[in-house]
Amino acid sequence: SAAHDVDIGKNSDDARKLERQRAEDNQRHKQDMDAIYEELDQKVYEKNFQGLEDNVTKLVRGTVKLCQVVGVFPGARMNDGTEEELDVDVELLNWEDCAQNLVSRVEKTWRQLSSQKYRSILDLVSKKADHSVLRLLQISQQHIESQLDRVRHERELWKE
Repeated sequence: SAAHDVDIGKNSDDARKLERQRAEDNQRHKQDMDAIYEELDQKVYEKNFQGLEDNVTKLVRGTVKLCQVVGVFPGARMNDGTEEELDVDVELLNWEDCAQNLVSRVEKTWRQLSSQKYRSILDLVSKKADHSVLRLLQISQQHIESQLDRVRHERELWKE
C-alpha cells in the first residue's frame, strides 16, 4: 500500500508536470499564432496602403498635368526667387512634391492671369465668346456705316 501511495504521488506529480508543460506549449502556440496574425495583418495593411498611395500618386499627377494644360500651374522656382517658365514633367515628381501647396499655387497664378475679372475658365471662355460676338457686331456696324456713306455720297452726286 505504501508503494501504491508512492506510485499515486509520482503519477500525480507527472500529471501536474504534463499539465504545466501543456499550458506552456499552449502559451507558446498562442504567441506563435499571434505573431503570424500580426505579420499577416501588417502585410495586408501595407498592400492596401501601397494601392492607396499609387492611386493618390496618379490622381495628384493628373491634377497637376491638368493645371499645366489649363495654364494655372506656375513654373519651377529658381534659387534666386524668380520663376522659370518650364513644363515640369509630373512623372518625375513624387506625389508629395506635386501636391505641396498645389491649391495656393494654382489660385495665385489664376488671380494673376485673370486679373480677378473671371471666376473660372468657363467664365473667361464665355466672356471671350461674348467679346468675339461684340467684335463681329462692330465690324458689321462699320460696314453698314461705310455703305451709308457711299449711298449719301451717291445721293449728293445725283443732286448735282
